[in-house]
Amino acid sequence: MKHSPLLVCIAGPTASGKSTICKALIPQVDGLKLSVSTTTRAPRPGETDGVDYNFVSTDEFKRRVDDGAFIEHAQFSGNMYGTEWVNVDRAEAEGYDLVFEIEVQGVQQLKARYGDRLTTVFVFPVSFAELEKRLRGRATDSEEQIQQRLKRAKEEVAILSDTSFSDYLVINDSLDAAIVRIKAIISAERCRLDRLTPKQRKSLGC
Repeated sequence: MKHSPLLVCIAGPTASGKSTICKALIPQVDGLKLSVSTTTRAPRPGETDGVDYNFVSTDEFKRRVDDGAFIEHAQFSGNMYGTEWVNVDRAEAEGYDLVFEIEVQGVQQLKARYGDRLTTVFVFPVSFAELEKRLRGRATDSEEQIQQRLKRAKEEVAILSDTSFSDYLVINDSLDAAIVRIKAIISAERCRLDRLTPKQRKSLGC
């Protein structure tokens, strides 16, 4: 029988620290891997194809959309991003759990697809003031872009803070503390009775 992977989505606005959390989390949790998204954007310095993202051309991305390769896909800041079915198929076949680090629009599509099977963790810094400080600290965006990102962040927070959408809130005031909290969430989710396999139920006589 196929493994039914725990699907955990780490969601949050830009500069919330979700990417850093995911990269630090994976080596610390046995049986957990990152779902590598596919994108049309160019690699940034230090990024590796197949590790950080699967980098493809716009034509190739559209071809995969037409072929039904994506569970979800969305456009963000002029680039296309998506999660391919092969990620979940591989987790089922090889027996590990999966973490997604995607934008809110992608989370909405995953939620519609998987419902209660998806555990969503909303990550946010201590305040919008801190979020703005992080955005400005990057020194990569114009003032107009920063204001656009802040506006979008407020829209995303309105969605993510809805209890019908997110299951947990983790305040990212410290990377180490945030990782400890998310590890605790994963441990708890793995112990849920509704995640018992038929073999486990049989051993319990239920």
